[in-house]
Amino acid sequence: MKKFFLLAFIFLPLNTSAQVCGEDCFERPSCEDLGYKQGINCPESYVTCPFDPTFLWCKQYTCADGRYENSPKNANEGYACEAVSYHGLTCYECEVAVCANGKYNRSTCWNGQLYELVTNADLCVSLGYTDIHGYCDEYLVCPADETRIKCILR
Repeated sequence: MKKFFLLAFIFLPLNTSAQVCGEDCFERPSCEDLGYKQGINCPESYVTCPFDPTFLWCKQYTCADGRYENSPKNANEGYACEAVSYHGLTCYECEVAVCANGKYNRSTCWNGQLYELVTNADLCVSLGYTDIHGYCDEYLVCPADETRIKCILR
């Protein structure tokens, strides 16, 4: 009799967990439900469905994956862009345009900051220009406000 209770006590937790699993289980989704497709050709990389290896999911690349732009950025905002091929996509590599030596473009050079520096005195303040003349021997004058200077330290 003691053996019966001992065996019943040992197998009781297994029986309880089987009942709980039966209540929590649900029907397995199909490969199609998970986004896999059958009869497709993936040019680069793919993942097979764990339930049926004839279903595949192809890696779909975007320009952002390669840190490129989908379309060229506006040249008027100071960008120079070049078309590049990335995994069969036409993407754009954009950089801030740099002016050639001795030349400048107010709207594009230094991403438009040259124009701002010439017209916006608040930008001079944010770049460290003060209004204290006589504080230093060598200084730069703010192009937008000649009362503000920035000392040149040597």
